[in-house]
Amino acid sequence: FCLQIHMRYISLLLLFLSLQFAHGVAAQTQAKCGLENSSTMMALQSCTRILSDAEVVQQFPQAPRINEQGMWVAVKFYAKAGDYLLDLGIPDAYHVQVFRSQQTQLQNLMNLNPQSRFKDRLLAHRSLLVPLTVQESSQHSAQEILVHYRTHGKTPLFMRLFPKEIFLERDTIDNVLNGIVIGCLL
Repeated sequence: FCLQIHMRYISLLLLFLSLQFAHGVAAQTQAKCGLENSSTMMALQSCTRILSDAEVVQQFPQAPRINEQGMWVAVKFYAKAGDYLLDLGIPDAYHVQVFRSQQTQLQNLMNLNPQSRFKDRLLAHRSLLVPLTVQESSQHSAQEILVHYRTHGKTPLFMRLFPKEIFLERDTIDNVLNGIVIGCLL
């Protein structure tokens, strides 16, 4: 009986520590739209704007005309040169198209539709991730990503930008902590 009580306290402590860890990492993110430190992630909510169809036509005339219902979102940020992962912040969607705006061109980075399978994702992961190779950018030459998506409701995107190594490290730590908590509960 005593062992069960200790295990419950340990599992609660681990849960508390994992929440503190997640909060600490989120506190490291910048409010501005630049990732200057390649050892952190950046939440992109403050850099994201929702666009109407008319705004997309006006600002991105090269964007495809999509018959699929959904929302358009544009995010603009700058970062040091390197390999990054853009986490769209949703585990799945009926329809997702991601484009990178480069001068007057749109480069299609991801295209998933209702017939897409898990193996059609760019990376086999529980989150929708888009690999990005970023050239050195600044506030004057920011990266711009355009996303069209439709989810089960009016789910907003909570996009985050991770240096690839940092994402892999955090994902491994999250998996280990989840395993410890589940193991303690069993």
